[in-house]
Amino acid sequence: MFYDKSNQQGGFGTVEIIIVSALVITMTLAVSAALVSVIRLGTSSSNQMQAFLRIDESAEALQIMRDTSWSSSIGAATIGTTYYLERLSNSYALSSTQPTSEDYYTEVVFDEVRRDMDGVLDDNGDVDSDSLQAVVSVYRTADAKFLTDGEFLIHNVYEN
Repeated sequence: MFYDKSNQQGGFGTVEIIIVSALVITMTLAVSAALVSVIRLGTSSSNQMQAFLRIDESAEALQIMRDTSWSSSIGAATIGTTYYLERLSNSYALSSTQPTSEDYYTEVVFDEVRRDMDGVLDDNGDVDSDSLQAVVSVYRTADAKFLTDGEFLIHNVYEN
């Protein structure tokens, strides 16, 4: 009537091994999926940060170009034409050729600014020849993916 344990072998049975294996595989897949998500998020954040830095750099570059010579740089740009901001050794230039040597590129398109008689921005006003609106867009070079854009006004404050 008593159960004799002396004849039973120790260890794990097939069912236990299958259950433990399934749990280990499930946990491994869950951890792998989480890591992939973290890596994608990090890459996306890095791209956005680079894009925002490029927008800021573009604003400063256009100001440098304005300060150096409005008439030969920004003032000479054609309204509605896409330009690419090009870094030179110690300055910047607008180019009609898309750069491929960097991970990101910046497009700049200028539009005219109109003001009313009081100098307030007005779509129906007169063209302000000493101001332009710059629309700056940043793209990833590898796949031409749009990342972000920004708009700002630039003025010929030094009348040069």
